[in-house]
Amino acid sequence: NWTPEDGIDRLAPLASFGRVCTPGLTKKWLRSGRESNLVRQSLPDLLILIDSSGSMTNPCESVSYAVLAGIVAALTYLDHGSRVAVINFSSEDLILEFTRDRVKVEKYLVAYQNGGTTVHPDSIKRILHQARGPVDILLISDMAISNLDEVVQAMTSFACSHRIFVFLITEDSKDLPQLQSKFPRSVEWHKVKNDQDLLNLVLGAVRKGLEDGGKP
Repeated sequence: NWTPEDGIDRLAPLASFGRVCTPGLTKKWLRSGRESNLVRQSLPDLLILIDSSGSMTNPCESVSYAVLAGIVAALTYLDHGSRVAVINFSSEDLILEFTRDRVKVEKYLVAYQNGGTTVHPDSIKRILHQARGPVDILLISDMAISNLDEVVQAMTSFACSHRIFVFLITEDSKDLPQLQSKFPRSVEWHKVKNDQDLLNLVLGAVRKGLEDGGKP
């Protein structure tokens, strides 16, 4: 299985992850991607909030780069000794508490609910209360969230103690400035026009961590 120590050139084994069908990746060397602050030498635990609503790609039917991006991020933290928790959100929450069990993490990232898009702040708070300290929060979504104002209020509170990253999947960026203005300025945003860009972003973060030896 692929690990961050293998480097970007050997990402192809991600094709082995269960229902995530990635025939194109098995024949390619993948490089590129913007650099992010996501990877550091000393990594806290990671909470991934992944959108599996009806507007997201169903990984059972075609390649979901959102899911692959979540898996790469999770493996990076796990291989640095951190724990990973997952909240797979749609109309309901599928919650995996902090763990170092890769198989469980993968299952929760791949699960596809195909419902509405609601984030429940109480679920996030419950997970954060179990943390050993500050947590990195990674939100992967198209941000068509029905209770957005409630989420903004919660993230404003979380940003006081935790780092927050948003991987925004969007074809139309005209509303992005207004969306960003609602959230704390400390939130790190990465606009994504297509699923491949999302994967490239995470690859870039992993590459930066490998090349810099994890230095900030």
